[in-house]
Amino acid sequence: MRREPWWPGLVAVAHTLPYDLAVMGNGGPPAELARITAPTLALDGAESDPWGGEAAAAVAAAVPGARRVTVPGQTHEVDESVLAPYLVDFFA
Repeated sequence: MRREPWWPGLVAVAHTLPYDLAVMGNGGPPAELARITAPTLALDGAESDPWGGEAAAAVAAAVPGARRVTVPGQTHEVDESVLAPYLVDFFA
């Protein structure tokens, strides 16, 4: 991995790993999500890696009344013009 062009970027953020691990806890959604009372939309892209959909499903299951939407044809880097109608619908 050290020969890969992205290696220096990983080294540059290595000092954040303890914080990342603390936030991630056991890998599941934080129990505090159950206290959210605001309308919540969990979005993921259908073409994303499986972790994206799994994370959106976990958030939607943990937040009372949350809604999950999988955006067809999109990856984790969703096109804003495709995303906008979902947000307009949610906030309308």
